[in-house]
Amino acid sequence: MLIMFPMESDSTYNKYAYVESSEMDAYFRDNDIESVHFRPATTGKVTPLYLAKRNSYFLQRFAWYEDMRPVSPDDVFEVPQSQLDLMRSEIPAPEAAEASISAGRFDTGSLISLCGIMRKALLFNPENDLALADGRACYTPPPAAVDLARAGALLPMWWGDSGDVVMASDADCHGAESLGREFGLKSVVGSAGDFAAVDGCEPWGWSHAALRRLVMAGVRSEVLPSAASMDDIRRISHRSVSVSLLTRLGVSDDSLPVEARSREEALQAIGRFGGNAFIKLPWSSSGRGVFDVRRLNRSTLLRYVDGFIRRQGSVMVERSRNKVSDFAMLFRCAGGKAVFEALSGFHTDAGGRYLGNMIASDEAIVNHLGIDPRGWADPLAGAISSVIAPYYDGWVGVDMMTECETSGARLGIVPCVEANVRMTMGVVARYVYNRLGRNMLLSVKTDSQLPAGSVALSPVASSPGMRFVASPMAGSE
Repeated sequence: MLIMFPMESDSTYNKYAYVESSEMDAYFRDNDIESVHFRPATTGKVTPLYLAKRNSYFLQRFAWYEDMRPVSPDDVFEVPQSQLDLMRSEIPAPEAAEASISAGRFDTGSLISLCGIMRKALLFNPENDLALADGRACYTPPPAAVDLARAGALLPMWWGDSGDVVMASDADCHGAESLGREFGLKSVVGSAGDFAAVDGCEPWGWSHAALRRLVMAGVRSEVLPSAASMDDIRRISHRSVSVSLLTRLGVSDDSLPVEARSREEALQAIGRFGGNAFIKLPWSSSGRGVFDVRRLNRSTLLRYVDGFIRRQGSVMVERSRNKVSDFAMLFRCAGGKAVFEALSGFHTDAGGRYLGNMIASDEAIVNHLGIDPRGWADPLAGAISSVIAPYYDGWVGVDMMTECETSGARLGIVPCVEANVRMTMGVVARYVYNRLGRNMLLSVKTDSQLPAGSVALSPVASSPGMRFVASPMAGSE
């Protein structure tokens, strides 16, 4: 087998050729291939580069053992210790793998391990908070959530590594190739057989529905978390986890959120905060399911409270704050421990709905806030390590805010509004900043014309009327 990229007369490359033959002779001069001869006949195909998937550029079933290769005629009669170790290991040598493939016995995952490549399946499933609320594996998201997932299908390319495969439509391959070439992104849109070869998965968020979707895509059960662990993730994704985190941070009881399981408990909690309160669904995201009690008449308030309790078993009641700015701290959980990674600055409307994220450095976010919150990083990491990390590996975004009790007073920090046990747009913004290196704004655009200097972060083939975009930020350099 041979993969080659013929050069055109103008010294450009616009296609690749995949060729198979029983025998091949290659002739070299000055360490470069001079010619290749096939016999007795060849089969193959030529594909334009703009139609090719990145994983097509590599020979399947090929492993390179540099320390074992002979570099002189005498080396042909020497067997390195590393080759002996490989022959004695449980992983088959390339020749044995080839025989197993022919016999139909070879597991693709073993092949990937043989080549020393760690691959992950990446999935953008922003409806995951709704799936957690539903709790079932066979969850059907609403049309708006489906459209959002479709628009952001290629977002995982910004954090994927070489060999990772993104769950997206085959029609998005061209957009993925363009995105990869322009910004040096390494992951590709996966085809049917790719997901059986992955060594792990990194969805936007975990739930029984996400687990089922990955199984349906062909991911092997041994590289997936258990169904029981999905119950743990659902529990620690409940908004009441903020109470546990705040308690460990030493926040006083009179300002802690309250989980109410009845109308009476909810009204009592609202009264405790003097009517200055928000009611929140226990599982929701991006500011959905959040209502300012002061803007609701009594009948509407009671209807919402009763509906929240009926749908999700309880309602969260939180004291309203004199908010100045929204931001978050981003942590990574692994091996039972949480580590602070970065800050995230974001914008919401008056009702708390998410509008967009700053694509910026920590220093730029601190300047925007007017106060440095990173003194909370270690205490929060300790609290997350106790409450969340024992049950979950992955990103956690802790939403926070700056507040000012009275006009002109010194800024204060609310160290935990809620914890998002999943990827967040703040994580995406940081990955984009690391690539682009300039201050921008990440948002979802519904207009057809993008501002000058914008970058389409997920150029899917058929946009559902919305796009994830990085746009120039006012005052950015």
